[in-house]
Formats: sequence, C-alpha cells, structure tokens
Amino acid sequence: MEEIAGSKRELENRLGRVVQAFSYPSGLVGEREERIAAEAGYRIAVSCEPGVNDRSTDRFAMRRRQVDARDSLLDFRAKLGGGHDSSPPLRGLYRRLRYSAG
Repeated sequence: MEEIAGSKRELENRLGRVVQAFSYPSGLVGEREERIAAEAGYRIAVSCEPGVNDRSTDRFAMRRRQVDARDSLLDFRAKLGGGHDSSPPLRGLYRRLRYSAG
C-alpha cells in the first residue's frame, strides 16, 4: 500500500500537480495491486503485458505495446494490428519468482 499510494503522494508533492497514472513495478499486477491503485486515487494503471486496450479493458490492468527506434515500419504496422501481442511462455512465472525474491 505504501509503495503504491506513497509514490503518488511523493510525486504530487514534488511535481505540484495530480498524478493520475501508475505503472506497476516490473509489470507485476494482481487483484490486490489493482484495488490498492484504485484506492490510492489513480485513474488508470498499466502492466507490462502486451496487447490492445479497448472499452472493456480494466483501467487498472491496461496493456501496453513497446515501440522503439529499432522497429521497422513493418514491425510498427504489425504492432498496431495486434502483432507481437502474445507473451513469451512462462513470462509471468519468471517475473513473480524474480521480483518477489528480493
């Protein structure tokens, strides 16, 4: 709770404006983290899961698409159309093991 809500307070104090969006550390998100983000006053929160968001997407589990300078125009077009949206096998398990063992 303190990591999610505390970071919002700290950023708002430093920036002098309301912070509305949250990015889950390492993209790790579950029902507990979604609830805490909502209670902290964020309007939306994003994970690291790839995919397209639409009106039915939970606003506290938004997906995102990585686009960078190395992408060709073909890659960019494929990403806009939903290409590259599936996560590598066992990605979620790896993240949970890697980032919860701290």
